[in-house]
Amino acid sequence: MKRLSTYLAAGMFMCSAVFASGYFQSTPSASLTQNIATVDMEVVFKSPVFSDEQAKLNEKFKPENEALQQKAKDLKADFEALSKNRESMPADKIKTVETGLDKRRAEFVAESAKLSNTQLSEFQELSNKFINAVKQATKIVAEDKKLSLVITQSDATTPYVSKSLDITQQVIDKVKL
Repeated sequence: MKRLSTYLAAGMFMCSAVFASGYFQSTPSASLTQNIATVDMEVVFKSPVFSDEQAKLNEKFKPENEALQQKAKDLKADFEALSKNRESMPADKIKTVETGLDKRRAEFVAESAKLSNTQLSEFQELSNKFINAVKQATKIVAEDKKLSLVITQSDATTPYVSKSLDITQQVIDKVKL
């Protein structure tokens, strides 16, 4: 009896699968593709809309980055000078110079970390703002084209997408920051 119920359940499952596959085969594929589109996020993030904002952000931090680079060069030169002149310096002078250099290095590391965190925070804020703008632009294009589904083209789970489904440029055109 137990075996019979197992066979019946398996048979019903097979019948359901056959019925379902017949249903989906009879559905025209054109009607499915008309409601689906893709957006290539790599292209979107390389578009001038985003790259121009990123360039503005880089320009904003340029003076601080250049100042840090100069401090790094000066610190390196001073460490090299100490190393070169160590033999001719008295021990107390070496200790004083080393202490001063260690203090400057610690200040440099702290300043560098603070600037890096600030830059990262602002870049993440820009990225989030841009992603939200892309979502909004995608929604507008999808509603205009009466699309049911928009997927990203650059996903590893999407190995192939026909160019006819690509709405990337239309989305880029609608993005407003």
